[in-house]
Amino acid sequence: MKAIDVATKNHVSTDDVMKICKELGIPCDNEQSDLHNDDVFLIEKKIQIIKEHRAQEAKKLIQQAELKKKIKLKRKVHVAKELKKETDGKGETVIHEGTDARKKANSLIGDANSILNDAKEKATNTLGETKEKLSHETDRVKDAFKAGMDAFNQEKSKKS
Repeated sequence: MKAIDVATKNHVSTDDVMKICKELGIPCDNEQSDLHNDDVFLIEKKIQIIKEHRAQEAKKLIQQAELKKKIKLKRKVHVAKELKKETDGKGETVIHEGTDARKKANSLIGDANSILNDAKEKATNTLGETKEKLSHETDRVKDAFKAGMDAFNQEKSKKS
């Protein structure tokens, strides 16, 4: 079997296969080098061990990241005494995740959403009032222009 075939079969690059060959002391000069069946078996086992080792490391990193998971709030919040409270260097309150913390966080998110909706409604009302004022002023300008044109036409007709 050739080195490129081993790489394709195990979903790795040919460079990886050549590095493994060097580590195991198997002669492999290029991608087209023929390998004995025993050597192919050793290379495949080494690839399998490397993949398992990487998977274990990734699993450990994921577990460590889950343990350090915290919710950071943008402002100070009064929370129940049962919750564990800490403050970070920025003065923000940090709550460790738990069922009570999630309920409180969901409550705060709901409050924030209602505040945003109120602000949106006020902005919409202000926009409506501004449009109404603009329309009124536009009507006044049109009336003034029309009066000016009427006065101009009257003066013009008096001269003729």
